[in-house]
Order: sequence, then C-alpha cells, then structure tokens
Amino acid sequence: KKRKTPIILLCGSIMYQLRRLLQIKELLNKGYNVEQVGEAMNMKFPAIRNKSVNQARRFEQNSLEDALLNIAQLNIDLRTGGRDYERLEEIMVKLLN
Repeated sequence: KKRKTPIILLCGSIMYQLRRLLQIKELLNKGYNVEQVGEAMNMKFPAIRNKSVNQARRFEQNSLEDALLNIAQLNIDLRTGGRDYERLEEIMVKLLN
C-alpha cells in the first residue's frame, strides 16, 4: 500500500481506463464519429462521451497497447508476491510522454 491505496486496485482501475481508451481509439481509427463511438461504447451522457473521445485522441494506439500490456504483466507479478510502485510509475510516465 502506498498512501493506503492497494496497488492491485490501482492497477485494475488503470487497466480499465486504458482498455476503454484503446477501444475508443480503435473505433476512431475505423472512422467512427463521436456519436457512433458513444453508441458503440454505450455512453449515455454526451459530456462523458466527448471527454473520453478527446482523451483517446491524445494517445497513439501503440502507446495504449504497450501500457496495457505492461500493466497487465505488472498485475500478474503483483499477484505472485511483488510490490512495485516504481514500475507502475514508470509505465504511466512512459505513456504520458
């Protein structure tokens, strides 16, 4: 735990967000517009749909894929006894650069 947040929960939350962003990015790359993305992703509120699409547009697809794979591996390592906040921080910094 770092600041009372278990890293396994933090990894799960980040993985969920990355998967959603990757799905949105893939739809955008297929030519879907914002409304179509919202329908495909079952986003009922326009503000959430617009924010999610704008976030996905900020990333390259391969960066999202790499980050998702790295966090998935970190998640596996954590479940087998590791504690590695530094590695999680490295993954996030790499994604955001």
